Amino acid sequence: MSHTLKALSLLVFMGWLNTTAYGQCALTIGNLPDTINTCKNTTVNLSPTLIPIGSSTAFVNIDTVWTPAFNLSSTSALNPTATLGTASIKYKLSITSITQQNGVANGDFSQGNVDFTSDYRDTTGPGSLWPESYYAITTNPFLVHPNFASFGDHTSGTGNMMVINGAGAPVNIWCQTIVVLPNTQYDFSAWGASCTPTNTAQVQFEINGALIGTTLSLPSTTGQWTEFHTVWYSGANTSITICIHDQQTALSGNDFALDDISFREICTVTDSVYIHVTNMEPAINANIKLGCMQDTVDVTAGNNAGDQPNQYKWDFGDGTYSTQANNEHIYAQQGQYTLKLVTSNAGCGDSITKKIDTRHPMSVGFTVDKDTICATQSITFTNTDATTGPATYYWNFGDSSAVDVTGSPVHQYNKPGTYLVTHVVSDQIPCRDTITKTVLVQPLPQIKLTVNDSVLCQGTTSLFSGAYTSGTTFVNWDFGDGDQIVNPGPINHAYYMAGKYVVTLTANYKQCPAITDTKNITVLNVPNVNIGPDTTMCPYSDPVPLVNTVANSGNVQYLWSTGDTTSYTQATQPGIYWLQISNASGCFAADSAQVFQSCYMDIPNAFTPNGDGANDYFFPRQLLAKQVTKFHMEIFNRWGEVIFQTNNISGRGWDGMFNGKAEPEGVYIYSIDAQINGYPEEKIKGNVTLLR
Repeated sequence: MSHTLKALSLLVFMGWLNTTAYGQCALTIGNLPDTINTCKNTTVNLSPTLIPIGSSTAFVNIDTVWTPAFNLSSTSALNPTATLGTASIKYKLSITSITQQNGVANGDFSQGNVDFTSDYRDTTGPGSLWPESYYAITTNPFLVHPNFASFGDHTSGTGNMMVINGAGAPVNIWCQTIVVLPNTQYDFSAWGASCTPTNTAQVQFEINGALIGTTLSLPSTTGQWTEFHTVWYSGANTSITICIHDQQTALSGNDFALDDISFREICTVTDSVYIHVTNMEPAINANIKLGCMQDTVDVTAGNNAGDQPNQYKWDFGDGTYSTQANNEHIYAQQGQYTLKLVTSNAGCGDSITKKIDTRHPMSVGFTVDKDTICATQSITFTNTDATTGPATYYWNFGDSSAVDVTGSPVHQYNKPGTYLVTHVVSDQIPCRDTITKTVLVQPLPQIKLTVNDSVLCQGTTSLFSGAYTSGTTFVNWDFGDGDQIVNPGPINHAYYMAGKYVVTLTANYKQCPAITDTKNITVLNVPNVNIGPDTTMCPYSDPVPLVNTVANSGNVQYLWSTGDTTSYTQATQPGIYWLQISNASGCFAADSAQVFQSCYMDIPNAFTPNGDGANDYFFPRQLLAKQVTKFHMEIFNRWGEVIFQTNNISGRGWDGMFNGKAEPEGVYIYSIDAQINGYPEEKIKGNVTLLR
């Protein structure tokens, strides 16, 4: 344990921490005021100083104690930091110090062999400390005994020490009588070191014949200085005799050195400081009084268990302020506000906030499931009012019916017209608001379906018309034959299957129910007629027969485009031929066929002799080419010069060359003579375009 901690432990054990300095304490505590004022939840740096008194001897501070320890950063530091909460507190500072003046004369033996007595005999000179019970004042044990270790003194390493060759009996090695102050604590210490490693010394200390402290057992390691330390209380003594002796009686070994014998006065000074904490604990008391046009809040400032403030600052959260303790404040707009109060005193302040809710919505509104209906239908009215607390309702439907006081009524209108609905809502303050809306009640719709002919032949068109009340969303026709049309009409419609049909006209409305009307339609059969597909013929060939290929029941009448009235006729030349058949019901049907000329040539009007394998040659292509019995073709340029001719009906034709050279792009004249199947020759002239 260190010098300081030993002293502190003993002092605490003795209960010596009092408010009176014993003896002549040579210091005082400065820079510690009686009172420090501060605000709550702050820190205070305590910065006392130790001040020597007058020209007194300097001192060594060995212990610092602050009490109580509550909220201090350190209880042993001279300048701790106090972390304050809301309560004031008083701290006491006790300083324990040791004076620098040594009560022992020549304790470091710097003056040589003086100022002490001994039962040992002294000696000097090199190698002089052979006998037991002798001592020497020297700077190195080795100088007085060749078997002693070599080391320096404790004070500086070069000064004097007392070297002892231990005796065979515990006699006094060193004694000195000194003056002391009564009732004073003293710090007593000395240092010892072994000169040989065996049978090391057991050094004891006594005052006025009484042992003090713990025996100093020196280590076997030579030259290792070890401290003896204790604290002694003088009581009524005014002078004392200090003696040191060795309990080790072995003659072998037991060689050691002493140095720095110190006996110093211990004193304690105290001071205290009171830290006064200004504690602002603001509180808000609010009473909200709601109104229809504006809202009022009565606010008063409280301080809970804190100090009484002398300044107030209110922030009402709506851009207005006050410095009065109590206020009646008007909020022009409903809403949520943060009310803030700041109280202060002695430069210390604190704040508190409180939420103020003045919302008591007073708005009226309603919705309808439909704003336009048909007579005898109902409307559901749903209120969307915003009120605080219970509400009272009022409904006037504008049709002279009784007033309704339910929240969301259902009302039936029996007559068409435009009605003004009035809704009023009231709350518990009471405040009220009104809203009106218009609803339209339409009359029940009418409809009528007409047709210009209800008996039709298959495929005959009839005109269908409808008359109905305006305001439709759409009109739907169903002709009974799978054909449905969305169209306001009138509509022309034809039936292609004989039979009886029901035509239905439906008018649909947004508000009113759909209405319908119907008509019965009869569709009669038409005769069957089919004179076959189109066909071909060559000039000068035999006539082509044409005949109705399907049978008819009952009496029918025929009429051909040739004027024939039988079921059969003949086509003598190319053209279009038709047959019309009518039955007893007056229904008729017709069919036609075209007879094409098949024995003529098809001549292209352009060709591209570029070697791509497509359209590289000019040559006529014709129907029934195998019937061509004679053929001759010539090609002329624009100057009338024949540049190509052929009689070959199976050749490739002109390749755009003349005398081995490619002819330029342009228009060329052709002349073709051909005889087909032995009939008279045909002569064809025209032009063809050569493209590259």
